[in-house]
Order: sequence, then C-alpha cells, then structure tokens
Amino acid sequence: MLDINLKQLEVFVTTAEYGSFTRAADVLYLSQSTVSSHIRSLEETLGVLLFDRAARRRVALTETGKRIYPTAREIVARCRALQSNLPEREGNLLTVGASTVPAQYLIPRLLADFSRQRPDCQFLLREPVIARETASGTWLETEKWLRGQGILPERLHILARMENPDAIRRAVARGMGVSVLSSLAVEEDAAAGRLRTFELGQGAWRQICMVLPKRAALTATQTAFADFVRQSAAL
Repeated sequence: MLDINLKQLEVFVTTAEYGSFTRAADVLYLSQSTVSSHIRSLEETLGVLLFDRAARRRVALTETGKRIYPTAREIVARCRALQSNLPEREGNLLTVGASTVPAQYLIPRLLADFSRQRPDCQFLLREPVIARETASGTWLETEKWLRGQGILPERLHILARMENPDAIRRAVARGMGVSVLSSLAVEEDAAAGRLRTFELGQGAWRQICMVLPKRAALTATQTAFADFVRQSAAL
C-alpha cells in the first residue's frame, strides 16, 4: 500500500488551488517549510514531480500533477464531508496559530491549563501525547518504532502537534502530556530535573548526517570543522 497520508493530499490540493506554497501555508496554518516537506514527501512516494518550481509567479502543476489533482481533490473533499457529518464531540481538534515567541512561551502554558480544565478528555494509551508535525524526522521515526512494537500511531490520542521542540518541552514540563523528542533536545532539562526521560529501547534512533558539497573544494576552516564533527561523533 502506498505510504500516503491525508495531510499530504490536503497540502497538495491547497497548493494547487492557490498556486502558491506561501498561500497554502497561510490557509492551512502551517509553515512554508512544512508545506514544502509534505509536497516533497508525496512526490517521493509517488515517484513523480507534481509542481513546476521554475514558474516565476504562480506554482504550476506538472502534467502528472494535473492528472493526479482531480483524484486527490475528491479524496480530500470526501474526507471533509465525512468529518462535517460527524456529531459534535468532546475533545474535537483545536488548531491554534501563533508567531514564534507566543508559540514557545505562551501557548504551551495556555494549552496545559486548558487541558486541566477538561478532564473529560481521556486518551487511549492513558497519557495525552504532544507530537511533532507529521513531516518531522523525529515523528516519522516515532511512527516506525511504534509500528514495530505493534502499536498503531493512529490510535494515539494526540492532544497537540507542535513544530518547535522548545514549545513541546515547556508543554510537557507543565504537565500537558508526554512526548517523544530527540535526546539532544531534552538533555539539559533532564539533567536539571525539569523533565523525566525514558529511552524507548532498541530501534528507537534517528540518523543525523553531515552534508558536504560534492565537487566544490572545502576551505581550511570548513575541512577543520568537518573533521571536528566526525571526531565528536565518534566519541
């Protein structure tokens, strides 16, 4: 089965309709980098290019994109119709948009306080989950690990998705829920006793690569830094 999710299709359809990655990001309350990542992931899964990025003013669909667009639009429309026909439920999805500073310092506190006022929001695996955005490398590895443990990621009751690890750390510290983050993002808080951390176990790791230009000659400083990074990684 193709590894396509509805968010990728929604981003693709919205970008096609507005002819702009920036406008699609505004409409969907996502960052432009997240929109680009969803499109890129969809293109990689399908093995085709969906947009002509050389267009100057509007992002144009390729011929393949034009053929795929009607089907993707129908899928998204049917999912929206399905959601709109469901009765009002406690704990419906809440989308909160904020600029960088409020997102890191204000929103986590407000969401944590709000969740304490709504104790009726119960979660499948007993703990509310604060997750990274779906295109995040950390979240993709988390999904892979969960499936390897026989846990379906879609059965988690995700309380919120946040792009910024700092915002997630603050939300967890305030008791909003639990999360899976890179150890690099929480090592200082864990050492200071602000967060309690647990290793997920075998298979829960993410490879981080250093990328260097293939043909361009490196300066002495660039070479020294690359060597330093390799030595540090080997420790």
